[in-house]
Amino acid sequence: MQIQAFLLKLQDHLLGRLLGQDFDGDTHESFTPDDQQTLQILSRKMYSVQTCHLYYTTYDVQRQTDTVNPRTCADVMVHAPAPDNEDHEPYWYARVLGIYHGKVSTSHPDAINGTEVQCMEFLWVRWLEAEPGHRHSFPHAVLP
Repeated sequence: MQIQAFLLKLQDHLLGRLLGQDFDGDTHESFTPDDQQTLQILSRKMYSVQTCHLYYTTYDVQRQTDTVNPRTCADVMVHAPAPDNEDHEPYWYARVLGIYHGKVSTSHPDAINGTEVQCMEFLWVRWLEAEPGHRHSFPHAVLP
């Protein structure tokens, strides 16, 4: 049962990327079972790799690279989209559990590249969040 739920979430995530939807951390409840059936993972295979190289632009507009490895450097942070309210953290934090890639395609009519087969890389992460009521500061000698 858990594997089936995981695969449905993965299908929704990959389909959302293929349709050009911005990732906002929520699941895509708008996808119907018919929508989900349009996604095909070729040969029903996903491949696990040990590292992921990320390229980004620094605050001073310099290009940098970083390597994520679930065994040695598993914690990452990403810029969070601004929610409706103003009281929010600017970043999301996650621990990378696995790094995968696979060839996927979709026959969904709204797909950006039509039925073209694409190699997609994706991370399996555990999202981290602040613990309510947790006190952190230098005087407490505790990190958030």
